[in-house]
Amino acid sequence: KKRNGALNIILTLPQQPTNTSVHLHSSKLLCGTPLKSVPEVHTGTFPTPIDVAYSTHQFLFHMQTSIQINNQLSLTAFQQADIPNMLLYLNDLEIYQNTLHIPYPYTQADAETWLETTRTNLQKNGVLTNWVIRHETHGLIGGIGAMVKQGMDGHLDEIGYWLAAPFRNQGIITAAVQKLTDQMFETRPLVRIEAHVFSHNPASARVLEKAGFQKEGYLRKFHRKKGLDIDSLLYARIRTDG
Repeated sequence: KKRNGALNIILTLPQQPTNTSVHLHSSKLLCGTPLKSVPEVHTGTFPTPIDVAYSTHQFLFHMQTSIQINNQLSLTAFQQADIPNMLLYLNDLEIYQNTLHIPYPYTQADAETWLETTRTNLQKNGVLTNWVIRHETHGLIGGIGAMVKQGMDGHLDEIGYWLAAPFRNQGIITAAVQKLTDQMFETRPLVRIEAHVFSHNPASARVLEKAGFQKEGYLRKFHRKKGLDIDSLLYARIRTDG
């Protein structure tokens, strides 16, 4: 409930003690309390906007709607108003050649379908897993997300990303990859995050290496796209890599 510029959050907790924790936090504040040490109903008042995370049976759902990268860039949800930039930037043959599922040419219908996919994923997973790379001036300039390969309580996931041509070679996508993977490790019980790169895309491989990923293999004919079999580089970042 919002009152006097603040968000009042009421969490009804299980009567039986568990090993899980509840976290109420903003970008500056994080506090966790084991459920066994709090009463059945726990209330708190925090400034808005508020990010809420809660866990059930030892896995954490993170109700976060924005991730700040720096003073110009953030990760946010996709919006209807992003469609013009999607049409502008995704009609790029290089993006098509270096990704598995983004179509070319990219149409209004493709954008609408993607927005519906993000809404479906949010409903299914309970959290945002598809993020806009948003510039404070230029709006949407790219996209990044998690594939949720094993559900939100799995130990393994995979990321994918793209960046608009005018914003490449500025460290933006490396910063986005670092920030998202940090957030994934912080809010989920992940041990391993993977990324696959087409073998003809060394620039993306360098992004991953700068973001703390290690090359683990060369997978021959791993991807199939439009009847073509494409070799893939396998990269991974492990929680203990730091």
